[in-house]
Amino acid sequence: MINFDILKNKVIKELALPSISNDIMDLVNQSILNCLENYNLIKEIKKVDITILKKHLPKTDTAWKTLGDSKAVYIGLLSLGQKSQSYLDSFIDKSSFEMYLINVIYNLILDECFSQVWGNLQDNLKDNYGLTSIVAPGERDFCLELQKIIFAFVSSPEVYLDQETLFMTPLKSMTFLIGEGENIPSYNLAQRCYDCHNLKCQQRLIEIKINNVKYQVPYQKRLYDVLVDKRIFFDSFCGGNHQCGKCKVIIVKD
Repeated sequence: MINFDILKNKVIKELALPSISNDIMDLVNQSILNCLENYNLIKEIKKVDITILKKHLPKTDTAWKTLGDSKAVYIGLLSLGQKSQSYLDSFIDKSSFEMYLINVIYNLILDECFSQVWGNLQDNLKDNYGLTSIVAPGERDFCLELQKIIFAFVSSPEVYLDQETLFMTPLKSMTFLIGEGENIPSYNLAQRCYDCHNLKCQQRLIEIKINNVKYQVPYQKRLYDVLVDKRIFFDSFCGGNHQCGKCKVIIVKD
């Protein structure tokens, strides 16, 4: 179940607009309702012994850096289904703000569905067992060729994999591998942003240190705003408008 208010807050954060007019807010609200109405979640997950996956996954594949110590692997497919694709296809102007907004919302819905899957896997772990980080084809340095291997284990008649491009239809679909094993430190799902190469993502968090205290803050957020949010007081006569020079910093390697 997707919570409307939580999703709305994420959408507003993702848009990263300096201000949101009433018209834009109305569009956000209606678009979220439309997206929630126009998707049908497809979820296929299979748990296999690591030795079975070894027969399909070349030992030189980068996925082994993540999965190597696992005893079993969850092989999964998530998709928002044909209703989501039909709704996307209904937009004539593919470059419109509304189309961009719908894409943002669907991406966040798919991400939330994955988070719920992750939470269920965590809840059912045996004592002293943990989950590895996620191997997702196309993310980080994981190749798209993994799609073929995953589809050999899990598939759905409603999700099509193009054997040449290795892209899926519906577009709002994802595949993944997650290792499970004894004494594996469970991966923090929030860490996924750190592992991603998309440095300009508005959801990305970075770590900074102020007065020997570490903070996780959104990428590209002004240092002035971070200091104000964390109630770290300093002289600033211009309110962060690049005039007084009181908040200049020197960046050093930690």
